Amino acid sequence: MQDHGILSQLSDKCRQCPKVDECDHKVMQACAYIVGGGMLSDVAQPSKADMVEPMLKEERLVNVKVAEGMTVMLDLNELARRMKADFYRGLL
Repeated sequence: MQDHGILSQLSDKCRQCPKVDECDHKVMQACAYIVGGGMLSDVAQPSKADMVEPMLKEERLVNVKVAEGMTVMLDLNELARRMKADFYRGLL
């Protein structure tokens, strides 16, 4: 799919008309055509910051001894996220 668009402006004839503000029959003229890979493709793609954020987070893993011979590995970032979600659940 190719992105495209048209930049336009009010025609010279309409800009010089004394009734330009009240008229409902304005004529537009094309100034430029935008073809391929322009602004629309940039908007449609996800933000690079959103994609990089998980890689930048420091991994905080902790082993917790639950019983003799049994340990559980916890991700402190995930635990904090869940605690925050549970805490604010009643407020939203």
